[in-house]
Amino acid sequence: MPDGEAHRPGPAAARGRRSLDVWGFRDSGFVVDDTFGGARYAISGKRIPRPLPWVEGILGLRVDPFDKHVSAYPPAIPERVPNPAL
Repeated sequence: MPDGEAHRPGPAAARGRRSLDVWGFRDSGFVVDDTFGGARYAISGKRIPRPLPWVEGILGLRVDPFDKHVSAYPPAIPERVPNPAL
């Protein structure tokens, strides 16, 4: 990609599935072994040296690489409660 040119994903059909309960796409993201996963971005599959210290410095907090977000999507929807007054 030439310098100064922004990366633009392809058509929606080629972009893959978005994660519905978190930011981004299911096939992309930082991996603890110092790489960026997926294949849609210019940095995908590239080695990112020491990403955790960099992210911790930017965010100003400790990041635990073993703390995994468990998806809660779609959320449970309780049974409806009939209300004759309505």
